[in-house]
Amino acid sequence: MSVAMAMTSMMGVTAPICAEDVNVAQGADVNTRQAGSVVLEDISSLKEVYKDYFKIGTAISTQDISEIDKAAIIKHFNSYTCGNEMKPDFLLDYDATVAYMNANKGDKIHPQISFKATDSALKFAAKK
Repeated sequence: MSVAMAMTSMMGVTAPICAEDVNVAQGADVNTRQAGSVVLEDISSLKEVYKDYFKIGTAISTQDISEIDKAAIIKHFNSYTCGNEMKPDFLLDYDATVAYMNANKGDKIHPQISFKATDSALKFAAKK
């Protein structure tokens, strides 16, 4: 079955899209994925199809990437962006900043950061 849909970008531009070979089963659990599914094997790689035109990217999160997700990401994408891990809430280390301020006469100019939250996503992207 083919499904015709419309996708609206953040800029408000709407474009038609079509999903081919979609199987819908009554009572299917959309949260259950298995390795070797249609998503991983039976379709062309997006990054290969469009390699002469542009890169295909996705946002990745260290909190919810499974091995199946990694396989799909590696197959289809050649550009990665951390979903939230590079935002200030994840990078700024409050306790280390307070300790630095106390040790350096109240220095409020040099916030301390930590890449713990994003380390695995950055290592994953560096390998690919």
